[in-house]
Amino acid sequence: MTAVIDSGAATSIITSSLLKQLDYLIDRSSKMVVVTANSTRVRALGLVDNLPVNVNHMLIKTPVHVLESKDSVLILGNNWLKKVNAIVNFEKENLSIRHKGQNVKSPL
Repeated sequence: MTAVIDSGAATSIITSSLLKQLDYLIDRSSKMVVVTANSTRVRALGLVDNLPVNVNHMLIKTPVHVLESKDSVLILGNNWLKKVNAIVNFEKENLSIRHKGQNVKSPL
């Protein structure tokens, strides 16, 4: 599956539809209120503490807030980008990440 890298998003988000498809459950409640692309404020349904995100065989456990939606979307926001020391190279159209001593590149 493909994730959306969004440096304009403060936190990482998964939709309830995708969470169900992946057969994961919410771990705990969340007080997060997310302002969506259409400027609507939406309270997160909860938080998944360690959703595994696999980038070129590098597994990165990531906290994600769950939003109600019928769409299947995973947005990796600034919290994830900072965690993996991400460098987005628009000229070369790749994403370089460094996590736990490992480095990988992935196409954008």
